[in-house]
Amino acid sequence: MPAPTAVTIPSRNAEASVAITLAAAPTTATAFTWLPGDILIAFNSGASPYTVTITSNPKSRRSSTVITAEAIAAGAYRIYPRFPPQDDDTLLVHASNAEVFFGRISTMTQPA
Repeated sequence: MPAPTAVTIPSRNAEASVAITLAAAPTTATAFTWLPGDILIAFNSGASPYTVTITSNPKSRRSSTVITAEAIAAGAYRIYPRFPPQDDDTLLVHASNAEVFFGRISTMTQPA
C-alpha cells in the first residue's frame, strides 16, 4: 500500500478547504509515516463490515497503543486521533479487506 498523502489542516483563519486522498488499506501490516498529532481516518467503502488493526509500539515510551480487529460498518468512517508514533516515526495499520481506505491528517508542519 502506498502511504496515504498527509493533508495539513489549515489555520483557523483559512479561506479554503483541504482535500484528502484515501489509500486502499493493506491486508497485511504496513507501516507509514506518522507524526505526533496526526489523525488517521478509516473508511469502509464496502457493502459488508470489515475490521482494522492499528499498532503503535514506541520503545522510547515503554507503552503500546493497539486497536485490534475493530469493526467498521459498511459505508462508515472511523477517526483515530493522536496515536504516538513508533520510534521510526511510523504507524502500523492493516484491514481485513482492501475495501477499507486510510487517510492521514497532519496537525503540524511536516519535516523537510
